[in-house]
Amino acid sequence: MNRQTWEVEQKYVVDDPDVLIERVEHWEFQPAGETVQVDCYLRHPCRDFQTSGEAFRLRQDGSRQHVTYKGPRTEAEVKSRPEIELEIGGDFNQWRQLMELLGFQPLPAVRKRRQLFLAPESIARWKGVRVMVDHVERLGVFAEIEVVVNDQRALPLAQQTVQDVAMALQLDTIETRSYLTMVLETVATDGPQGSEKTAYPAT
Repeated sequence: MNRQTWEVEQKYVVDDPDVLIERVEHWEFQPAGETVQVDCYLRHPCRDFQTSGEAFRLRQDGSRQHVTYKGPRTEAEVKSRPEIELEIGGDFNQWRQLMELLGFQPLPAVRKRRQLFLAPESIARWKGVRVMVDHVERLGVFAEIEVVVNDQRALPLAQQTVQDVAMALQLDTIETRSYLTMVLETVATDGPQGSEKTAYPAT
C-alpha cells in the first residue's frame, strides 16, 4: 500500500497451533502462503518512538522487502493505528546500512515464520480480514487478526470485526505487547543470541 491507511489488529497467544489451524479451516479461511519474515526496527536519531508510540521498520518478507511507518495507537480495546507501507528494492542490508548512516539505530531483529489465511468470501461481514499464525523465534506461537481500512470513520466496525473473528476462532488470550517489546525483554533477560551479537548493537 502506497498511502496512509489504518491498521486494525489484535494479537493472541496460541497454546495449540494445530487446533487453531483446524478452527481456521472450519470457518473456511483460505490459505494464502507461508513466508519467513525478518523485521528490523529502527530507533530515530532525535525522536523517542517509545514515548510517541510510533514505529519504523525494514522488513524482509521472503523475496520482498518493505519499509513501514506506524503511527500512535488510538485509545481502543483493539489496537488501531495509521500506517504507511512501501515496497522497496535493492539489498536489505544496504537499506539497513543507509539508515544507520542517517543516524537510525537498528534494534534486535524479530524473526518469524508466518502462515497467512484470508477471510472466506461466504461471510461478507468478515471481508478483508487476515489471520496470521506466527511462529516467532524465542517467543512462541501467536495469532494476529488484522483488517486494514482507508478511512478513520471505519475503525469502530473494523475493531468489532476483529473481535468477532477472534470469538469464532476461540482466541481469548490477548497479547498487548509488540513482538519487538517481547524480543527486547528476552534479550535483556537472556542476552543476545546468534546474529544479534554481531549484526545489531546492544540496546
